[in-house]
Amino acid sequence: MPISLSNDQILWYPYEVRPGLTASRPLKQFYDRPRKRMTYLQPGAFGGRVVKVQDMMVDEIVIENNWKRPICFSAPPYGESPLNLREHATAVGLVYRLDKNPPPDLIDVNKGYDLFMNVFRYGGFENSQVYRDENATGVFIGIGVNAVRLIDELNKLKDSTRAKNLAEKMIKVYPEYWQTYIVLSDMYEKEGDTAKATQLYQQLHDTLAAFAASNPENLFYEQDLGLVKTELGKREKNQAMIDEGIDLLWQAFDANSNSNYAFRKLVTVLSRNGKYQDIRLAAQKFAEYKINLKDPLLQQILGIGNSKSPPPQGN
Repeated sequence: MPISLSNDQILWYPYEVRPGLTASRPLKQFYDRPRKRMTYLQPGAFGGRVVKVQDMMVDEIVIENNWKRPICFSAPPYGESPLNLREHATAVGLVYRLDKNPPPDLIDVNKGYDLFMNVFRYGGFENSQVYRDENATGVFIGIGVNAVRLIDELNKLKDSTRAKNLAEKMIKVYPEYWQTYIVLSDMYEKEGDTAKATQLYQQLHDTLAAFAASNPENLFYEQDLGLVKTELGKREKNQAMIDEGIDLLWQAFDANSNSNYAFRKLVTVLSRNGKYQDIRLAAQKFAEYKINLKDPLLQQILGIGNSKSPPPQGN
């Protein structure tokens, strides 16, 4: 990739801030074109936020490239870019390609479908006996997120055949990702096949139970299994299963009540089941970590901050 900066504008060297105090920065400033300023390539405040070195470098590379070569990211580009990079980031399988004129909904349907169905290799994801810690599970999630996004796009295009094919493949090769089952189950529901829809929930329940049994310290599996138990319990009118699912969600949240993911999943299920007092209890526990006090959902539930919306209600 082309870049206009010299080594003197990139490499850091020590300099004396004041007598007895040294720091590091490049020897020369550069012209930060998106922000129309001269600055050093180092973190600093601008426009009410801290601009990172990596953000300035990404903008510099994109401008200098001038759409001549494809630029891809492993995740969506940073949201505060003056170049509005996210408006040009097209999902292509598991990466995000910058396109001058991106396709509708920012997704390359045909290329993505070919990658998931014919190119990518999935080794070990289907084996519940393979150890996973929470970090590994979190890394894997991007596979499921992008696949489900592609399935949703295929459904928008009325291409139910390819949508089902992709969903069925992902359930086979990456069975722990619960959202894929839900999307496919909804498709069968709309077709009137409630038996097959419920069967998918049962399959998901058994799959997550196997993963949770092999990785009992992995809170993702405990939370997801709890969620599925509540949904399957509703379908089968089994209150004991619903209660068991809620208990699992509470256990996972109690184990890490600073987890944004666990908090939102618990609150969602409590809301769906009309347990509004318990929602407040969960919020109070989440609020014990002061870093969470700016969370919009927490403020909404506890009536703090600037939020004036009522607490979430059941569906």
